[in-house]
Amino acid sequence: MNRHLCLALGLISMLAPNAVAGNYPTQKFDAKYEISSPQGKTDMRMASDGAGHFMTESVAHGFKSTSLLNYLEGTSTTLIEQGKMAMKTKLPPSGGMVADESSVKSAGGKQIGAKVVNGHPCHGYEYSASGVKTQVWIGDDCHITVQSTTDSAAGKQVMNLKSLAGAPPADVFKVPTGYKMMAQ
Repeated sequence: MNRHLCLALGLISMLAPNAVAGNYPTQKFDAKYEISSPQGKTDMRMASDGAGHFMTESVAHGFKSTSLLNYLEGTSTTLIEQGKMAMKTKLPPSGGMVADESSVKSAGGKQIGAKVVNGHPCHGYEYSASGVKTQVWIGDDCHITVQSTTDSAAGKQVMNLKSLAGAPPADVFKVPTGYKMMAQ
């Protein structure tokens, strides 16, 4: 598999929220982010229907990869545009989306203060897992991640919210026609 495609898939799996049924975004949103890391710049889109469906789309080094999470079924489907392939896997049995004080405390984290980030009033949280330290700033106005900074052995990665819209179209949570489901 192409090195850039592997990098894009790895980035999505690292950034897409770990999930358990019932622990998913409950508001509808369609957000675009820019991620800077030692590997370069990545554009990312995250969308939620507020009812258990979440989509993460990443474009890095000219390669696009999409993850469709269905929290109600406990599945994640990765779409690989180059080759029109899809692969469905089970979500991990533990974890959750670290997006508020309660989930940060569950991850062993703590509140680190309040400040305005990218024009949004935010509260910040910090937590560590498997040697990776993450700081996340959640918008008090939009209730989603406005900025996150992750420090790991691979280097520092910063994700910034660039735009935010309301409910995304329902078809963004479905496998497009023409994609072949691959065995795991």
